[in-house]
Amino acid sequence: MQHSVNVKRARRAQGRRGMTVVELVLVLGILGMAFGMLTSTLVANARQRHINRETALAVEAARDIFERMRNEDFDQVFALYNAQAADDPAGAGSAPGNVFDVPELRLPPGSQRPAVGEIVLPSLQTDAGTWQLREDFDDPELGMPRDLNGDAIVDDLDHAFDCMLLPVRVELEWEGLYGARRLSVSTLLADFRRI
Repeated sequence: MQHSVNVKRARRAQGRRGMTVVELVLVLGILGMAFGMLTSTLVANARQRHINRETALAVEAARDIFERMRNEDFDQVFALYNAQAADDPAGAGSAPGNVFDVPELRLPPGSQRPAVGEIVLPSLQTDAGTWQLREDFDDPELGMPRDLNGDAIVDDLDHAFDCMLLPVRVELEWEGLYGARRLSVSTLLADFRRI
């Protein structure tokens, strides 16, 4: 009796030693799915890293523009960064203007912009071709229309020389590795001497 029990145990142990074809296919399927998930995660991670780098370049460019504007004499900021070259404080064409490039970013094909970055101020071009800083400029992203000179009246006059507040938006558009991208960042500059 002892001998037959040992034979049965030995046969059961032999049956468990090898893998069946079904078990092998199942294990290979699980390994294939795990490899596929790992590969897609690595690809998505590489893509996101590149997108993050592009976005960081754009954000850094916008931050740099805002810092340069804050370091200027507030009375000259509008003249330095508007689209009109004729009113530049040091002579026509001497100011940075309202467009800028970012060295590592390029314009998308077919873009109507002259450069990757553009500075948007609440200004309107008159019939004479000059630009005016206007309180009646309609742009909700800039919080416009709004009182810029502190007289509690929103009017249609040029406030380039008497404003205390200057809403500014920096827009960037570039061709990224994965298609066209855009970034828009706004801030409000203030002349604290007049507030």
